Amino acid sequence: MNEVSWILKAIVIMLAVIGLLAVLGVAGMAAMHAGMMHGAGFCANGMGAWR
Repeated sequence: MNEVSWILKAIVIMLAVIGLLAVLGVAGMAAMHAGMMHGAGFCANGMGAWR
C-alpha cells in the first residue's frame, strides 16, 4: 500500500504541475495578445462590451 500511495502522490504532483503550466501559458498568451494587438484599454473595453 505504501508503494501505491507514493505512485498516486507522484501522479497528482505531475497533474498539478501540468495544470499550472497550462494556466500560466494561457495567461501569458492572453497578455501578449492584448499588448500586441490593441493595448490593455481597448481589450478591457472589448471584453466589457462582449459580456
